[in-house]
Amino acid sequence: MAVVEKKPAYQELVASLATDVRRSAADVQQEVGRSISVVSRDLDVLLSADWVRWRIDFAHMGMGFATAAVLWLSVEQAELNRVAVSMKLLPQVRFCASATGEANLAVMMWLRNLRELDEIELRIASVFAKVQITDRWIVPRIAKRDGHILDLDSRRLRFVPNEQLPLFED
Repeated sequence: MAVVEKKPAYQELVASLATDVRRSAADVQQEVGRSISVVSRDLDVLLSADWVRWRIDFAHMGMGFATAAVLWLSVEQAELNRVAVSMKLLPQVRFCASATGEANLAVMMWLRNLRELDEIELRIASVFAKVQITDRWIVPRIAKRDGHILDLDSRRLRFVPNEQLPLFED
């Protein structure tokens, strides 16, 4: 990753790509009203910036992930990083983050079936004897992900922007 200055001129390009990062430079150029050469050059710069994260997702139902679940774990503070790193190695894990409260680690997973959750819980209990599963949530349907409204098959219907916050400080 290259060190790229956070110029305000880039904010409009990043916001434009938030609706669909797969858009062509010509499509973005029409929206922002700059020349195609300037937009292409700026997109090349943004692709190498260490402060921009690109994400292309897929329809999880189409890949066989029928449901999602969240495990809330209570982990000793000294073990939190080790447990979190181990959780992120599981192929089902989509998101893992520390939290405050009794359950200080949240683990979001996509599952092919609910039996996978039992297997994961057994693995956690066998590898981390002191980790307690304090709660589990079953998520029967994901209707919106990163601003994208999804249909019943988890395919993108449209984009609804989240509250407009500055992408970086001026």
